[in-house]
Amino acid sequence: MRTRMPKAQRVTGLVDAAVAEFLERGYEGASMERIASRAGVTKGGLYHHFPGKDALLIFATQALAQPVFRILTNAMSQASPVGGLARYIKGSLGFWARRPRQLELFFLTMTKLAESPDARRGYSGSYRETTEAVATLYRRGLEAGELRGLEPRATALALVAALDGALGMILIDPRQTATATAAAIHRALVGAFTVGPQATARRRTP
Repeated sequence: MRTRMPKAQRVTGLVDAAVAEFLERGYEGASMERIASRAGVTKGGLYHHFPGKDALLIFATQALAQPVFRILTNAMSQASPVGGLARYIKGSLGFWARRPRQLELFFLTMTKLAESPDARRGYSGSYRETTEAVATLYRRGLEAGELRGLEPRATALALVAALDGALGMILIDPRQTATATAAAIHRALVGAFTVGPQATARRRTP
């Protein structure tokens, strides 16, 4: 008879098992039965928490990304909104650069989102929360006079999209280590996304 674990411990075990299974076999080859076996629970116990592979994949990826959400929360507590934005950009890129296997799972999830409307709906809440938090930093920057001449939500959407695109370069760039690539992208994104267009124009004036 299997010992019943506390719920938090069971969910953590399920996530760890799912990550291992997805990375080893890919989405199509992954099996809910094998994930349950890896986690030491019954298949029925796994389905009690997750209705299928889509839900489990998305939950596992979001669980792995929790430290990135904490980086963003910390960025929002900074006295300087622009400093917070720079901290978030650097922290997010650095987190994934140090975790190439988890980054593979992130892109596996992105592929699944392209295939499944249900998966997209399940993941969209996280993107909305992230984008709104970044937009809040931009609004605070405008109010504090640190930024000028930008639209907070549009700029937040562009930054979140740029960060996701940057993760692809970190994963595939064969010329540099992942951390070196992340550092180079960090410098470029900070320059591009922590000044308003009017400030950029003034900076470029001879």
